[in-house]
Amino acid sequence: MTNRYSRQRKYCTKKGLLVRSPGELEVANFLDDQGVRFEYEPSMTIDGYNWHPDFYLKDSGIYIEYFGMHSKDYRRNAWHKRQLIEREGLPLIPLYPKSKGRLGAAIKQGYEKITHRKFPQKKYFPWQTHSI
Repeated sequence: MTNRYSRQRKYCTKKGLLVRSPGELEVANFLDDQGVRFEYEPSMTIDGYNWHPDFYLKDSGIYIEYFGMHSKDYRRNAWHKRQLIEREGLPLIPLYPKSKGRLGAAIKQGYEKITHRKFPQKKYFPWQTHSI
């Protein structure tokens, strides 16, 4: 089913997932490279507000939001979204354009702060092949 969210996806990850922005592209590729299972823009409702978090990390229950736009309406919406998330006590790693190019490090730091565990590292085995 096509909705307004899927129509705006124009950046393609290494694994073929379409995302909305260069920042989300960097996040998705990092998570894939690390072997972290995630869902992109799952639909959920909090207090009647329909929310599509950018990423949901399936094994840890952590949400990642890339707050990448600068318009007044977007900032107001982002502030409202953050308030709802905090009130619900949902674990969130917020990311911003100033971290672009270092989003992987910001994700690791946020993950470790929330879980008090090291960020999971992808395990490679000699018999695995990697395509470029």
